[in-house]
Amino acid sequence: LAFLFFLQVPQNNTPKGVTVGFATCLLFVFLTIPAAIAAKIWYGVSLADSDWLHGSAESLLTITNLVTVVAFRQALSFEEQERNGIRGSVPESVLSYAPMTKLVGGLTAVAFLTALLPGLVGAEVHTPYLGGILDIPPRALPWSASHPEPENALTIACWIIHITSLVEFLVAMGFCWRYADITGNPKWKGLTWGLLPLHSSGITACTYHLFYNSIPVLVPLQAMLTCIGNTTAMFAAYRIAKSNGWSTPWGNIPYLDDVGMNDDGNSDK
Repeated sequence: LAFLFFLQVPQNNTPKGVTVGFATCLLFVFLTIPAAIAAKIWYGVSLADSDWLHGSAESLLTITNLVTVVAFRQALSFEEQERNGIRGSVPESVLSYAPMTKLVGGLTAVAFLTALLPGLVGAEVHTPYLGGILDIPPRALPWSASHPEPENALTIACWIIHITSLVEFLVAMGFCWRYADITGNPKWKGLTWGLLPLHSSGITACTYHLFYNSIPVLVPLQAMLTCIGNTTAMFAAYRIAKSNGWSTPWGNIPYLDDVGMNDDGNSDK
């Protein structure tokens, strides 16, 4: 919440759609909670061990990152055209929350259906996400009989959701770096660094799933990286706001205003 507050202060002129994209992560968090509760109450397992619930919940994070990337791309394209002397209309997603909010609503409705429909037809604990539509039949794999996967193995569709989220987040981090060059404010590069622990959190989650959720220490490690990432992203957004002339109503914050990393990743003097 602090990250979003500092990101959207008027002095930053942050594209509205980008703010919507990052804010949608809260939707992912809030809707994942009932999915995890359902997995525990209905089946007695964690969310990660119920593929159809897991995939539906994780798709919300894919939506979050997709919206952020689309909004950032639209803003960058416009700014690059302006820099090259090409006049064009400002994308609506730069000036208004509405376009990306509508996109979030539509995609979230689709994600909701991927959980609702299996639930209505009596899905079991290991019912595959999207019916296992992309899975290779075990009989087509000569080694499957002697080396079968555990029942909690992720389906191909669920893996696609996870990997897509990681790739989208990397693209969003790269767009933050480019936005620094386009706007002439190098503090935006700090947001790329600030988001790095969150990307590491996603890699940790995928590692946990790769080993069939059998390395429990990775769960608190992921939580720690998420906490660190939220903090560093907040700090980066705070630095962006301060660099654009925003001032805190409570005065300077010790250390936050004077200590940190400069825009190329080196220590400030």
